Amino acid sequence: MKSEILLKDLGEYVVNKSALAQGAEYDKWLLLPYETGEFSGVALAAMDNFHPVAIKLSIGASGWYKIYLGVLTFGGRAGIGVRFGKDDQTLIEPKLRVSHCWQPNEWIEEGFFRAMDLTGKNLTLTKSECEGIMTTGGLAYIRLVPMTEEEVAAYQTKEGGCVAFHYDIDFSRDFDKPEEESYAGRLRMLENTCGGEWFLETAFDHCYVDEPEGHVYLSTVNKTHARRYAAYIKDATENHKSLIKEAKKLGYKTYATQRMEMADFCFPYSLYSWRSGIADPYPEYHCKMRDGRSVEVLSYAYPKTRRLSIELLMKPLEDGFDGLTLIFHRGLHVAFEQPVIDRVQQLYGVDARKLPFADERLHGVLCEVMTTFMRELKAEVTRVYGDTKKINAIVYYDATQSKQFGLDVETWCKEGLVDGICQGLMTHYEKLDGCLGEDGLIDLEKYKEENGKRMVLCRTYDGDPKLVINGAKELKPICDRYGKTFYASLLWEGNSPFTAWDMAQELREMGVTQFMSWNANHKAKDMAYINTERSIARKETENKHESRFLRVLSMAGKDISSFCQNWRG
Repeated sequence: MKSEILLKDLGEYVVNKSALAQGAEYDKWLLLPYETGEFSGVALAAMDNFHPVAIKLSIGASGWYKIYLGVLTFGGRAGIGVRFGKDDQTLIEPKLRVSHCWQPNEWIEEGFFRAMDLTGKNLTLTKSECEGIMTTGGLAYIRLVPMTEEEVAAYQTKEGGCVAFHYDIDFSRDFDKPEEESYAGRLRMLENTCGGEWFLETAFDHCYVDEPEGHVYLSTVNKTHARRYAAYIKDATENHKSLIKEAKKLGYKTYATQRMEMADFCFPYSLYSWRSGIADPYPEYHCKMRDGRSVEVLSYAYPKTRRLSIELLMKPLEDGFDGLTLIFHRGLHVAFEQPVIDRVQQLYGVDARKLPFADERLHGVLCEVMTTFMRELKAEVTRVYGDTKKINAIVYYDATQSKQFGLDVETWCKEGLVDGICQGLMTHYEKLDGCLGEDGLIDLEKYKEENGKRMVLCRTYDGDPKLVINGAKELKPICDRYGKTFYASLLWEGNSPFTAWDMAQELREMGVTQFMSWNANHKAKDMAYINTERSIARKETENKHESRFLRVLSMAGKDISSFCQNWRG
């Protein structure tokens, strides 16, 4: 068995040594001596306002190894781009989870990166740049742990994974994109998860590719990112097929994932890449509020909106995705449009605008609208593809809140309109204090007055583990009753991976077998988080991939073991 390899004096392994410097030079990597309680070494550091060129390190190892990276941060936004051989670059951002630190560079965070056959492979290291933010980052050491044949086989297993990994829409414009215009770097971070399912957002705001005339950018960096995004969308079919190919290599089923709110997601002066203008041409189909005001969101109460939505959903299926995942938990899909008002009046003889969303007379009609859409979508997918394409729906935390806003989970499952129900991490609710009349209905004048002072229609958006677990108790039995897959949500990337691990174990005790990882392309930058979810996906009984932290005693020859002179506490 080979021995473990520790590469700690990293300057020795750099091929293009002209890119290194002992002191501060704008376009070079700083050679930064450090000492820990275990060993001393020389890190490669890229400081803020420095723009060093990419460097290659000759590792000199052959055969399969587990790769652990010891990364540094110096405060602010931190990150380094890492690529081995011809593989695609992955951004690594250190996330210090220690009980106390005077300053981040008192610690080196070590985390598992990937395993691979290193024969003939060099490492390429780059500094991350993100939307004009000053960034820092450094690599202190590389630890290589040899693997047995059995470990290699287990690592490469492509079956049995129980997590659906969601990639947020900004995956297509991530700033750590490598030179060869490939987007597969973070996708490859899903190795060692035994396959599963992969949800790539291909949202409605992909409706155009040309730069809007007269658009105002707040920075040249934003303009660069927007143009990159436009190029991605222009070649969407080619990009999707390439990504699907990579996902299949990892054993994943792939789903084109859409935000079902027919609206823009940014204001006019934000990145134009997120502005579709999809609602602009159809003011007559906009959603209406209780007081008759329009909001720039298209309502599914109108056949035109439903047809447009289906048309946009069908297009990415042509690229070879295994199915669709519909994100309903984000926004508004139907409210108080005339068809809704007329239907409530016909059935119950009451003004829909005076009924709370919790009133079954109102939400029953909203469910009629959205179930009609789901039937039309299912019919069209079946007409074109037969039973070869699956449909998942992402709803609210629980079945009750979902139904109150038109998402009838039970009917969708019972009628076979969906193959799986994914638990979202948002929900809507109304705070009607001061808005109700003596008859128990909403007084529209009081509602308008209260809405001028506070938000009456609210949204929960915090990833509370208790809400997730309690919601799973409602949603899972419905899915079980009709033989549909239920995916319980793991948390957003801003939460603790240890909380996610504990929550997943509690959900497993309830009988949950499938999970959904939100924004896995962001989590891939955080070694502790993505590795926690690797362990969940592999159905392991303990979290084996937590980061470890090495105490830094001195840096650049300065003793910081008792006090860091750059303390920002």
